Amino acid sequence: MKFSNTFARLWSTPFGGIGGEEIYGMDIDLNGELVIGGVTTSGNTSGATCAPPSNGDFPLCAGAPGAFYQSALNGGSSSGFIAKMNSSGILTWSTYLGGSGGDQIDDILVNQKNLYITGYAVSSGDPTESGNSTTNGTLPIKKGGTYGTVNTTNAGNGDIYIARFDVFAENMIWGTIYGGPKLESPSCLGMDVNGNIYVGGYNKDGGLPIISTNSYFYSQANNPSGANPSNFNGFLMLANPQNTIEWVTLWGGSNAPTTYGTNEGVKALVSTNLGGNTLFAGGVAYSTDVDYPYYCNSPAYCFDEAFTNRANLPDAFMASFDMTLATGIKENVFSSGSLKVFPNPATDELTLIYNSSGFYGSQKIRIFNDIGQLVYSNEIKEHVEQQIKINTSSWARGMYLVEVELDNLKLHEKFVKQ
Repeated sequence: MKFSNTFARLWSTPFGGIGGEEIYGMDIDLNGELVIGGVTTSGNTSGATCAPPSNGDFPLCAGAPGAFYQSALNGGSSSGFIAKMNSSGILTWSTYLGGSGGDQIDDILVNQKNLYITGYAVSSGDPTESGNSTTNGTLPIKKGGTYGTVNTTNAGNGDIYIARFDVFAENMIWGTIYGGPKLESPSCLGMDVNGNIYVGGYNKDGGLPIISTNSYFYSQANNPSGANPSNFNGFLMLANPQNTIEWVTLWGGSNAPTTYGTNEGVKALVSTNLGGNTLFAGGVAYSTDVDYPYYCNSPAYCFDEAFTNRANLPDAFMASFDMTLATGIKENVFSSGSLKVFPNPATDELTLIYNSSGFYGSQKIRIFNDIGQLVYSNEIKEHVEQQIKINTSSWARGMYLVEVELDNLKLHEKFVKQ
């Protein structure tokens, strides 16, 4: 459903077929289109009608030319799905995404040009099915660049699935499976200013392969002695913009419940670049402060210093991580000095100054209004210090975002049109 800024209902609709559907993640792209993901048990025999089927089929829509599109449940009784609706609630893209094992999508995140999904995968992957469809009961796997991390085998009872799509072309750029010998279940996504993607969730038995680089925090968690290998702990993972998984750690203690559904794990992630590149995580904790990774470096951050297990009832937890060393391509560089925008506020004309020396590709200039609509675009091939003048006399008043793309570097600056 959609509400106006005065909380008036603009539209609302059920979504699904004769089976069961649940939405676990949603986000909005720069065009104001809503992207949703979840799980369905409904089949489809009507094809991609892009309209509500009258026969109980799951609604499918093939999307843009070349978009990823899976037309059936692919051998399983359930499947993940991705769907996109425009600002009026019209379906513009809808596809199954899953194999024969019964997979699902647990969260969705959209930035300026990418759509990221993570989900629980029981199926294995197949790189031969890594184009824009999959039909042989496997999940689509795609390397997504020279250094992309790619795993095709489901190592346990359920693994982490991560995929990246072009949010406008809707084609798959990268997809991989990652996990240990038992069970992993992702629950949330986050992104930092360098374009790094973070995944958080649950892990059983502590068998998730750990990756530690750049002196990041890492933990084997889950009672490393192996005395209680059935516990569920949390995990955190970082995938950089080059589609490489470069940090994986467990998070938790040894007293987590042994039954799925009451897990110790990570349920929410958010990142900020204010005062440094900081990742915040939150979720559920059952273990005591004896073996939980409890770190109180200031009394202001200590809300429950006597952290105890209260008759098997959980506490919430919050944690912050300094990710200053996180690698990746900077996608947001506000007030960096590399891009100058003036006058600000602007009236009839705006001037952009930046230096493209040392870059190889053409420079792409885009300007978006405050609801994400593209109002200006230009491409320049000369690699010198640029001074671009743009006529803004007919533009509406409000806040605008300037984006200059130099190879893999993006510079941003905001201005106000009066």
